[in-house]
Amino acid sequence: MSVNLHIGAEDTRFSAPQIPGAAVTVPLGLHRLGGELAGFPPRESALEHAIACVEDALMPHVARIRQLGASSLASGDAACQAIAEAAGALPDRPVVIDIDAVERVFERLARVAAGRPARWEGLPEDQDFAAALVLLREIMHHAGFFSLRVEAR
Repeated sequence: MSVNLHIGAEDTRFSAPQIPGAAVTVPLGLHRLGGELAGFPPRESALEHAIACVEDALMPHVARIRQLGASSLASGDAACQAIAEAAGALPDRPVVIDIDAVERVFERLARVAAGRPARWEGLPEDQDFAAALVLLREIMHHAGFFSLRVEAR
């Protein structure tokens, strides 16, 4: 069983197919968080601020997210597919990435924020990618998800 994850432009939604009607919406999405990052590449201080914004928006909902009753996420979002590809997955194929793989991609983004070119790290030069990565990392850490199954596009 997995919790479905949708990272939208304005909010992030969680649903549990095993519990009809159970859903949690966190009022933070790619556009708002992307604004916190202030473009690409984000500065280190902007990255830290974005993490704090995610934590502030997410923490009031963590208990309800955990009540959805799964330790893994599933998503078909293009943003999650891009993160999986940055973690080494082949495009257009379903894959499972664990929290450690997400953390390694985030470490690469942190190096970009410190001044290393994104292409050297194999990351897309895309503000939405950075926002989705920060969101996913913080969701996995704080809500207790160990893996993400990314559906093929």
